[in-house]
Amino acid sequence: MENLYPQSPPAVNTHDNTQGALEALVDALLRTPDLSLQRSVLLGTHLQNAANRLWRQHDTSCNSANWPLTYDLTIKVFSQLGMHSLCQAAAACSLFNKVSMEPACYRDIDLRDRNLRVDNSTVAKLVKRAGQHLRSLKLGIPADHNKEIPAISSFDDAWRAVNGNVFLTKSCLEPLLVSGGAFGALLQTLHLQNIVELDSRSVCKVIAACPGLLDLEMIGLHVDERKVLRSVTMCCHKLTRLCLQSPKAEYSNSWVSYSMRTLSCNEIINGCPNIASLSLRGFKLPDQKVRLLLKGLHHLLDVDFSGADMLTGSFLRDLVSSGDQMLRSLKLCDCISLKAVEVNKLLCSLSIGECKNLRHLDVSNKDGLVSSDWIYSRSNLNEDTLQLVRLERPEIELRAYFSDEKSSSECDSLSLTSSFGYSEYTEPIRYSCHSEISLSENSQSMGSSSTIDTDTDQDSEDEDAEDNEDVDIDDDEDDEDDGDNNDDVEFDIDTASNSFVDHEDEDVEFLSPCHSSEGEDRSHHSPFGRLPSS
Repeated sequence: MENLYPQSPPAVNTHDNTQGALEALVDALLRTPDLSLQRSVLLGTHLQNAANRLWRQHDTSCNSANWPLTYDLTIKVFSQLGMHSLCQAAAACSLFNKVSMEPACYRDIDLRDRNLRVDNSTVAKLVKRAGQHLRSLKLGIPADHNKEIPAISSFDDAWRAVNGNVFLTKSCLEPLLVSGGAFGALLQTLHLQNIVELDSRSVCKVIAACPGLLDLEMIGLHVDERKVLRSVTMCCHKLTRLCLQSPKAEYSNSWVSYSMRTLSCNEIINGCPNIASLSLRGFKLPDQKVRLLLKGLHHLLDVDFSGADMLTGSFLRDLVSSGDQMLRSLKLCDCISLKAVEVNKLLCSLSIGECKNLRHLDVSNKDGLVSSDWIYSRSNLNEDTLQLVRLERPEIELRAYFSDEKSSSECDSLSLTSSFGYSEYTEPIRYSCHSEISLSENSQSMGSSSTIDTDTDQDSEDEDAEDNEDVDIDDDEDDEDDGDNNDDVEFDIDTASNSFVDHEDEDVEFLSPCHSSEGEDRSHHSPFGRLPSS
């Protein structure tokens, strides 16, 4: 086998001779009257630097000769590293530094590491270095998932994990627009998480500059979902994965959620027909809209409607009756109106072999499922049914984590105390009904025997809503009327002042204040390290 290492010269003890020569040279220089000691020290420093350069050149030649991978393979390996690891490798040796400067190493830029301090200049530098090789860009702060409590869903963690990335502003995506959007034209993946300063205008401009997007994820952004959806459906016709999650107003009495319109559903179906993975978390999404999406998106494999507070589960009947259903994954975490009877029917159908392609089902709910028309009567699923599904369909990953089941009296007490003031149960109370219901200041307790049907009959009510969809009226002049006739109204009840605040174009909703436990630490920011310069 050929020896790759260079042959060592014959062993000659030249150390003593070299040392003696240097000492003689220094003594001669010191005896020269026109040279001072300072010039001698400077000369010695230059000699040492020259020796170090020669030594590094020697090491570089040895590394290049002995490195087992070709240059192209080395670039391929470096392109799989994270940004932090890539910067560390660049500081290791000259060979790695040279490789790390190649644009192909920045094909996938992921700056979501909590240990990095990422600002706009960092993003601009890396995007410019990647150039036409850029295919994936991921920015922001991911949620800190709680691994020890599986009942808490991941979308809820994302809401309360961070306040957002304070180092990135709304101009952090402008490098994608440079040179007429040349850098964004070939972008295929864009993930934005908890960047609080990003607004709708900035996001829509970037989406318009990235027509080749295949994977779009936006979590915790304070943007107008209606405008974003319209931009996506108009520009990103190749999209195969769409994940949208609204932020949650931690310190407000109201919840930030977008009421999905029929027009928006049709725009998704017609503008992005190739979507295989759809996640609409925290949306006001009734069953009728879910039916429309499942029926219109023929390539749909994975759906996530976690936090859909208007979802009762009646669409699951159509899911079972459809023999050619291709769904592989269905997530309905923390849907406060989801009925236990609908989920039990689905589980029974699964146990007899329906939905053959389904591999993952998640119906976890920290408050339990609705056991009757009264939303505060909660129950968990039948353990026998769960065990039967796990026995008959072992290929399905079934997740059904619930909190401890409360008695009916506790639930009724919860509904009464939380509606009018603070109680030990600090969960927000939500009612949904149409604007035809009259409101009276002298109305009796909402927890009395005259119950409010919050779920409503979605089959009949949503059919009426199809023809009478409400439309948001935006302040921007470029927004057009969606063609719907009747608007709904949202009322937020402030129990301290009993005053109503109107918000146009939303479903009617009564909300009680969200109380924070005393001593709760609302500072979610962790210290960041600075990104090493390459």
